[in-house]
Amino acid sequence: MKRAAWVVLACALASAAHASPKRKTTPDKFTRAASEAFIAAVAADQKGDLRAALGLYTKAFAISPHPSTAYNMADVQLRLNQVKEAMKSYETYLALAPSAPDRADVERLLQKLVEGPAVLTVKTTMASDPSSVSFKWMYVLVDGVIVKKPGVAPIESEQPRLNFDVAPGEHLVEVISDVTYGRRACVVKPAERNECLMTAPPRIDGTIVISGDDRLVIWTSPPSRKDRSPDSVLGKRITLPPGKRKLLVRDRNYECAPILVDVPGGSDLGYLNVTTKESDDLRRCRALDIKRLRLKFDP
Repeated sequence: MKRAAWVVLACALASAAHASPKRKTTPDKFTRAASEAFIAAVAADQKGDLRAALGLYTKAFAISPHPSTAYNMADVQLRLNQVKEAMKSYETYLALAPSAPDRADVERLLQKLVEGPAVLTVKTTMASDPSSVSFKWMYVLVDGVIVKKPGVAPIESEQPRLNFDVAPGEHLVEVISDVTYGRRACVVKPAERNECLMTAPPRIDGTIVISGDDRLVIWTSPPSRKDRSPDSVLGKRITLPPGKRKLLVRDRNYECAPILVDVPGGSDLGYLNVTTKESDDLRRCRALDIKRLRLKFDP
């Protein structure tokens, strides 16, 4: 949605420079300077030089705030993928022009920007870091869902990166290769591009990854009398013999039904993701959402 009212604004600013002193709201020098910056911004916009246009619109607005200038700033910011800044400029436009004829359209656009997907950029450190990961040969999972398989190359740069559309909120990002595993919780804000820096130790052995909600406790065997609270295997890549295995789950102080997993043999890797969406207030083991995957790697 691009505003065409810039011509009207340019004329208004120019005529204001010659208006009676009683009708002026700003001194002539400010009105003239804002008009010049606005007209130059329109010219840069029409040539496709969006960054210059934005700088000039911003300059014009700083000299003499006007709703049309705020609107055009938002339009350019949106085309530059500066969504958060564009939302603020649209809100400024509505505040300066409460009776704007396109108010409903702008409000719908703002709502769409708030509800629309944000961008999660998954990147790693420089190759000089031993904990840097090679995305090309990895599975990448977001909240237990595969978003990239091995063999797909990331965007080329000194720090390779992958971009995904996700809903706002906290997401568990995991990278898994045939030799290692890394995980990180990354917060994604509405209508923003958010970076998540992923690393992993050079080597982690194991036949299955146990993933999910860190509020849960998962064990591979019952606690012994000597060790009433053994370390949870959640968030780890561990080694279990191939075949069907039983995992024990505790949700806060409540014992849950055991979970059966099928641990693969050969070069394949098992993956289990256990989460819950139910409230912490429930005095029982909450309903568990369980995802089971078999990740295949070339032998």
